Formats: sequence, C-alpha cells, structure tokens
Amino acid sequence: MDVDSELDRLYATPPAAFVAERNHLAQALRKAGDKRAADDVAHLPRPSVVAWAINLVHFRDRELLDALRKAGAALRKAQESADMEQFASRKRAHEDALAAVVDRASALAAGSGQSIAGAMKHRLEMTLTVLSTAADEASPPPGRMSAELEPLGFDAFTAMPAAPAPKPAKREKSPAEAARAEKIDAVKEALDAADKEVRRLERESERSQAALERAEQDVLDAERRADAARRERDDARRAAEEARQRVDAARHALASAERELEDLSARR
Repeated sequence: MDVDSELDRLYATPPAAFVAERNHLAQALRKAGDKRAADDVAHLPRPSVVAWAINLVHFRDRELLDALRKAGAALRKAQESADMEQFASRKRAHEDALAAVVDRASALAAGSGQSIAGAMKHRLEMTLTVLSTAADEASPPPGRMSAELEPLGFDAFTAMPAAPAPKPAKREKSPAEAARAEKIDAVKEALDAADKEVRRLERESERSQAALERAEQDVLDAERRADAARRERDDARRAAEEARQRVDAARHALASAERELEDLSARR
C-alpha cells in the first residue's frame, strides 16, 4: 500500500467524511501488517473546513499556493527594507495572490457542497496570510493541514500603510460626536473580544472532537479485540467438545473390546 497516496486521498476528503475514511484506512493498514502506520493514522485529527480547503488547493492547483508564498516572501523582504514604495507594490501583489487562492479554495469547497463565507472566509484569508508570510514553514504543511493558523506578530504587514497619512487638523469634538466615537470604540472592542472567544471555542471544540474520535477508535479497537477473544473461546470450546466426544468413543470401543475378550475367554 502506498501510504502517502492514501493520505493524500484522505486529506482531500470533506471533513464530514474524514473520520470514517480515516478509520477505514487504519483498518486496511492493520490488515496489511503495518501496525505502526495504522496507529498513526487512527489518531489523525479531522481537519477544519479552512484547513481542508487549503489542502484541496495544494492537491489541485499547487502553483497558486507557490505564487502566494513567493509574494509573501517578497512582502516580508520589502517590510524589512522599510522601503514604503516597494512595500506598497509588493503588498498589492500579495493581496492579488491571496485573493486568487481564496477564490480557488472557495470554489473547490463549493464543489464538494461546503460554502466558505463570512467569518470562515476571514479565517481562510488569515490562515493563508500567516502561511505565506511566516519566516518558517508551516507544520504540518498544506496537504496535511488539520487546523487554522493564528497570526504571530505579522499583522503589521497587512496593516502597514504605503505612505504616511497626513494628519488632519485637530478640532474639538462635540459631546454627541465624542459619545458616538466612544460607543463605536466600545462596539469594536466587544466585536474583537467576541471574535477571539469564538476562535477560542472553535479550537476547544476541535480538541474535544479529536479526543472523541480517539476514544471512538479505542472503543473500536477494544471491540475488535473482544470479538477475537470470543472467537478464540468458541474455537477452544468446540475443540474441547470434540475431544470429549473422541474420548467417549474410545471408551466405548474399549468397553466393547473387553466384553468381546471376556466372551472369547469363556468359550474355551
């Protein structure tokens, strides 16, 4: 069995069918005698929809991801050089490459009946941004991704202005304007906190789902061992019964032979 090819097929499977396909592959590996690979596969976590969509692009349009990584590396280099004009140009190139991957990932997911929109699309964009601009390679890489990526201090790349904005002349805000601005800030803070809480709960849900899937696999393994033990017991029981029958038949034959010997002795 070509394990890498089977894993490619598994990670291209929609998340809803991932667990069943993963368990089927683990069972096939066990039957093939590769217990270590089977155990590794059995504990693979189910990918999030975002991670799965990126895996699909890796399998079907890898050149789009390569172009995005190249644009991300150029953007990082421009940011480090502090050349604002170069940064602005490479930022636009990165945004174009990012949009191409997001559109392709969304189309591939839609082709499998999964819509990517709203907050999920935002998480897709964020994960691809981190994937393409991080100094280190993602682990696991596209094709084996199971979770979304969180930004680690690189938000400045997407937020950095192309040129310093002129400072508007200051004027005193009216009480109504001040109150409105304060309310807007409060709403933004609440939305940011809610978004962070949603992502935290999603990660917690994914961890719980992974633990559940591991427990389900352990139950399946235990049931298989129990079935094997019951079969061995039934085989042993049948063997014991057959042995008793052979002993009874041998005793019967021995008794018949003894009676026949006694009859022959009495006729002398």
